[in-house]
Amino acid sequence: MNSWLLGRGNFASDVRQSSVYFESDGLRLHAYTYCRGDSVGKPALIVCHGRTPESLELSGIARKIAEYGFFALNLEGRGRGKSEGGEQELWNEQGYLRDVMAAVDFTLGLDVDRQRVAIIGQSLGSGTAIIAAAHEPRLKACVALHPYSDYAFSTEPRPGDPDVRRPVDYVAQIAPRPLLIIAGEKDETLPVAGAHELYDAAGDPKRLLIVQDGTHSIEDTEVYALGWLLTNV
Repeated sequence: MNSWLLGRGNFASDVRQSSVYFESDGLRLHAYTYCRGDSVGKPALIVCHGRTPESLELSGIARKIAEYGFFALNLEGRGRGKSEGGEQELWNEQGYLRDVMAAVDFTLGLDVDRQRVAIIGQSLGSGTAIIAAAHEPRLKACVALHPYSDYAFSTEPRPGDPDVRRPVDYVAQIAPRPLLIIAGEKDETLPVAGAHELYDAAGDPKRLLIVQDGTHSIEDTEVYALGWLLTNV
Protein backbone atom coordinates (compact mmCIF):
# COMPACT_ATOMS: atom_id res chain seq x y z
CA MET A 1 0.00 0.00 0.00
CA ASN A 2 1.26 3.48 -0.83
CA SER A 3 0.74 5.14 2.53
CA TRP A 4 0.54 8.61 1.01
CA LEU A 5 -2.25 7.76 -1.40
CA LEU A 6 -4.94 6.33 0.81
CA GLY A 7 -8.48 6.83 -0.39
CA ARG A 8 -10.60 9.41 1.38
CA GLY A 9 -14.03 8.06 0.56
CA ASN A 10 -16.36 6.41 3.03
CA PHE A 11 -16.64 2.65 3.08
CA ALA A 12 -18.59 0.06 5.00
CA SER A 13 -17.62 0.21 8.65
CA ASP A 14 -18.13 -1.80 11.79
CA VAL A 15 -16.24 0.76 13.87
CA ARG A 16 -17.98 1.34 17.19
CA GLN A 17 -18.01 4.78 18.82
CA SER A 18 -18.17 4.73 22.62
CA SER A 19 -17.84 7.21 25.49
CA VAL A 20 -15.28 6.85 28.28
CA TYR A 21 -14.57 8.98 31.35
CA PHE A 22 -11.46 9.51 33.46
CA GLU A 23 -10.08 12.17 35.80
CA SER A 24 -7.59 15.00 35.47
CA ASP A 25 -6.98 17.48 38.31
CA GLY A 26 -10.13 16.15 39.95
CA LEU A 27 -12.22 16.92 36.85
CA ARG A 28 -14.27 14.26 35.08
CA LEU A 29 -13.12 14.23 31.47
CA HIS A 30 -14.88 12.68 28.51
CA ALA A 31 -13.47 11.10 25.37
CA TYR A 32 -14.92 9.25 22.42
CA THR A 33 -13.27 6.00 21.47
CA TYR A 34 -13.36 4.29 18.08
CA CYS A 35 -12.57 0.64 17.55
CA ARG A 36 -13.54 -2.41 15.50
CA GLY A 37 -14.39 -5.09 18.01
CA ASP A 38 -12.47 -4.87 21.26
CA SER A 39 -9.19 -3.07 21.93
CA VAL A 40 -7.13 -6.15 22.86
CA GLY A 41 -3.69 -6.03 21.29
CA LYS A 42 -4.49 -3.11 18.97
CA PRO A 43 -2.18 -0.18 18.31
CA ALA A 44 -3.62 3.04 19.71
CA LEU A 45 -3.87 6.71 18.77
CA ILE A 46 -4.59 9.56 21.20
CA VAL A 47 -6.21 12.51 19.44
CA CYS A 48 -5.81 16.12 20.67
CA HIS A 49 -8.10 18.86 19.37
CA GLY A 50 -7.13 22.46 18.72
CA ARG A 51 -8.45 25.68 20.22
CA THR A 52 -11.50 25.96 17.96
CA PRO A 53 -14.89 25.35 19.62
CA GLU A 54 -15.18 22.05 17.74
CA SER A 55 -13.47 19.54 20.03
CA LEU A 56 -14.08 16.67 17.62
CA GLU A 57 -12.38 18.22 14.60
CA LEU A 58 -10.19 15.12 14.28
CA SER A 59 -13.02 12.61 14.59
CA GLY A 60 -12.61 11.76 10.91
CA ILE A 61 -9.04 10.53 11.30
CA ALA A 62 -9.93 8.80 14.59
CA ARG A 63 -12.70 6.83 12.92
CA LYS A 64 -10.68 6.16 9.78
CA ILE A 65 -7.64 4.79 11.60
CA ALA A 66 -9.95 2.52 13.57
CA GLU A 67 -11.01 1.09 10.21
CA TYR A 68 -7.41 -0.05 9.82
CA GLY A 69 -7.29 -1.88 13.14
CA PHE A 70 -6.39 0.84 15.64
CA PHE A 71 -8.01 1.87 18.90
CA ALA A 72 -8.47 5.66 18.83
CA LEU A 73 -9.24 7.92 21.79
CA ASN A 74 -10.54 11.37 20.84
CA LEU A 75 -10.14 13.54 23.93
CA GLU A 76 -12.42 16.41 24.93
CA GLY A 77 -10.25 18.62 27.13
CA ARG A 78 -11.66 20.38 30.18
CA GLY A 79 -14.48 22.74 29.36
CA ARG A 80 -15.16 21.04 26.02
CA GLY A 81 -18.04 18.76 25.08
CA LYS A 82 -19.01 16.52 27.98
CA SER A 83 -15.88 17.22 30.05
CA GLU A 84 -16.00 19.18 33.29
CA GLY A 85 -14.05 22.36 33.93
CA GLY A 86 -13.62 25.76 32.36
CA GLU A 87 -12.16 26.35 28.93
CA GLN A 88 -10.03 29.22 30.25
CA GLU A 89 -8.06 26.58 32.16
CA LEU A 90 -7.45 24.60 28.98
CA TRP A 91 -4.65 26.79 27.67
CA ASN A 92 -3.86 29.63 30.07
CA GLU A 93 -3.20 27.36 33.03
CA GLN A 94 -1.88 24.52 30.90
CA GLY A 95 -4.67 22.26 32.05
CA TYR A 96 -4.89 20.72 28.60
CA LEU A 97 -1.42 19.21 28.89
CA ARG A 98 -2.42 17.55 32.14
CA ASP A 99 -5.63 16.34 30.47
CA VAL A 100 -3.63 14.82 27.61
CA MET A 101 -1.26 13.08 30.03
CA ALA A 102 -4.30 11.67 31.85
CA ALA A 103 -5.60 10.40 28.51
CA VAL A 104 -2.24 8.73 27.88
CA ASP A 105 -2.37 7.00 31.26
CA PHE A 106 -5.96 5.90 30.64
CA THR A 107 -5.15 4.48 27.20
CA LEU A 108 -2.04 2.68 28.41
CA GLY A 109 -4.11 1.20 31.21
CA LEU A 110 -6.24 -0.61 28.66
CA ASP A 111 -5.38 -3.85 26.87
CA VAL A 112 -4.02 -2.14 23.75
CA ASP A 113 -0.57 -2.89 22.32
CA ARG A 114 1.45 -0.66 24.65
CA GLN A 115 4.43 -0.76 22.30
CA ARG A 116 2.39 0.93 19.57
CA VAL A 117 0.71 3.99 21.07
CA ALA A 118 0.93 7.30 19.18
CA ILE A 119 -0.39 10.84 19.60
CA ILE A 120 -1.68 13.42 17.14
CA GLY A 121 -2.57 17.06 17.70
CA GLN A 122 -4.15 19.73 15.53
CA SER A 123 -3.33 23.46 15.59
CA LEU A 124 -2.80 24.59 19.19
CA GLY A 125 -3.30 20.99 20.23
CA SER A 126 -0.18 20.13 18.25
CA GLY A 127 2.06 21.86 20.78
CA THR A 128 0.42 19.90 23.57
CA ALA A 129 0.94 16.66 21.65
CA ILE A 130 4.61 17.49 21.06
CA ILE A 131 5.27 18.25 24.72
CA ALA A 132 3.35 15.17 25.84
CA ALA A 133 5.44 12.99 23.53
CA ALA A 134 8.63 14.68 24.71
CA HIS A 135 7.83 13.86 28.35
CA GLU A 136 6.16 10.47 27.90
CA PRO A 137 8.49 7.81 26.42
CA ARG A 138 5.61 5.34 26.22
CA LEU A 139 4.31 7.35 23.26
CA LYS A 140 6.01 5.79 20.25
CA ALA A 141 5.22 8.36 17.54
CA CYS A 142 3.89 11.91 17.24
CA VAL A 143 2.05 13.85 14.52
CA ALA A 144 1.72 17.65 14.64
CA LEU A 145 -0.84 19.14 12.24
CA HIS A 146 -0.70 22.88 11.49
CA PRO A 147 1.62 23.43 14.45
CA TYR A 148 3.15 26.42 16.19
CA SER A 149 6.67 26.67 17.57
CA ASP A 150 6.12 29.62 19.92
CA TYR A 151 2.76 31.15 20.88
CA ALA A 152 1.87 34.05 23.16
CA PHE A 153 -0.61 32.59 25.65
CA SER A 154 -1.68 35.14 28.23
CA THR A 155 -0.24 33.48 31.35
CA GLU A 156 2.93 31.64 32.26
CA PRO A 157 3.06 27.97 33.29
CA ARG A 158 2.99 26.92 36.93
CA PRO A 159 6.44 26.33 38.46
CA GLY A 160 7.75 22.98 37.31
CA ASP A 161 5.32 22.65 34.40
CA PRO A 162 6.53 22.51 30.79
CA ASP A 163 5.87 25.72 28.87
CA VAL A 164 3.15 24.84 26.35
CA ARG A 165 3.79 28.18 24.70
CA ARG A 166 7.10 26.90 23.32
CA PRO A 167 6.98 23.35 21.96
CA VAL A 168 10.14 24.20 19.99
CA ASP A 169 12.04 23.89 23.30
CA TYR A 170 10.91 20.27 23.76
CA VAL A 171 10.55 18.75 20.31
CA ALA A 172 14.12 17.37 20.26
CA GLN A 173 13.23 15.10 23.20
CA ILE A 174 10.90 13.04 21.01
CA ALA A 175 13.84 11.46 19.14
CA PRO A 176 14.60 8.66 18.42
CA ARG A 177 10.85 8.10 18.10
CA PRO A 178 9.41 9.22 14.76
CA LEU A 179 7.82 12.65 14.29
CA LEU A 180 5.68 13.95 11.45
CA ILE A 181 4.98 17.67 11.01
CA ILE A 182 2.39 18.76 8.46
CA ALA A 183 1.52 22.34 7.58
CA GLY A 184 -0.42 24.17 4.90
CA GLU A 185 1.55 26.39 2.58
CA LYS A 186 -1.16 29.08 2.80
CA ASP A 187 -2.06 28.71 6.49
CA GLU A 188 -2.96 32.18 7.75
CA THR A 189 -3.81 31.07 11.31
CA LEU A 190 -0.47 29.51 12.28
CA PRO A 191 2.09 30.40 9.60
CA VAL A 192 4.16 27.67 8.04
CA ALA A 193 7.36 29.17 9.48
CA GLY A 194 6.53 27.52 12.82
CA ALA A 195 6.54 24.09 11.21
CA HIS A 196 9.99 24.75 9.75
CA GLU A 197 11.29 25.88 13.15
CA LEU A 198 10.00 22.72 14.81
CA TYR A 199 11.50 20.54 12.11
CA ASP A 200 14.90 22.21 12.40
CA ALA A 201 14.88 21.72 16.20
CA ALA A 202 13.70 18.09 16.11
CA GLY A 203 15.92 15.04 16.09
CA ASP A 204 15.71 12.12 13.69
CA PRO A 205 13.67 10.36 12.49
CA LYS A 206 11.48 13.24 11.38
CA ARG A 207 9.49 14.29 8.36
CA LEU A 208 8.11 17.65 7.30
CA LEU A 209 5.29 17.85 4.79
CA ILE A 210 4.13 21.20 3.45
CA VAL A 211 0.83 20.84 1.60
CA GLN A 212 0.87 22.96 -1.53
CA ASP A 213 -1.96 25.53 -1.41
CA GLY A 214 -2.99 24.00 1.95
CA THR A 215 -4.69 26.17 4.56
CA HIS A 216 -5.44 25.63 8.27
CA SER A 217 -8.13 23.11 7.39
CA ILE A 218 -7.75 19.57 8.72
CA GLU A 219 -9.18 18.28 5.45
CA ASP A 220 -5.97 19.42 3.75
CA THR A 221 -3.73 17.18 5.86
CA GLU A 222 -5.52 14.26 7.50
CA VAL A 223 -5.01 11.79 4.65
CA TYR A 224 -1.23 12.28 4.84
CA ALA A 225 -1.24 11.86 8.61
CA LEU A 226 -3.24 8.65 8.35
CA GLY A 227 -0.87 7.11 5.82
CA TRP A 228 2.20 7.99 7.92
CA LEU A 229 0.68 6.58 11.10
CA LEU A 230 -0.15 3.28 9.40
CA THR A 231 3.48 3.04 8.31
CA ASN A 232 5.23 4.22 11.48
CA VAL A 233 3.20 2.92 14.42
